[in-house]
Amino acid sequence: MREKVDAETFIKTWQEGDSIMEIAKDLGVKETYVKNRAGMFRQKGVPLKKFRSRVALDIEGLAALAAKYGPTASVSKRPPAPKKSRK
Repeated sequence: MREKVDAETFIKTWQEGDSIMEIAKDLGVKETYVKNRAGMFRQKGVPLKKFRSRVALDIEGLAALAAKYGPTASVSKRPPAPKKSRK
């Protein structure tokens, strides 16, 4: 399969970009392509920057909303799992 964007252009655009949506628009490709390509480069050891999530979830507000519309399940608040180190 032929790549849509050469590696150098992709990496330069990624490192200079502010969001996956912006990078996809600049390269003329879909966001899915950008995410997958960045993941592939990271797996091969290229230290690409990471973008933060666009939206922070209001967990307490969402829990209250769920309770408002029906019975609730017993949910334990566990700490997040430790991140696996990539080598």
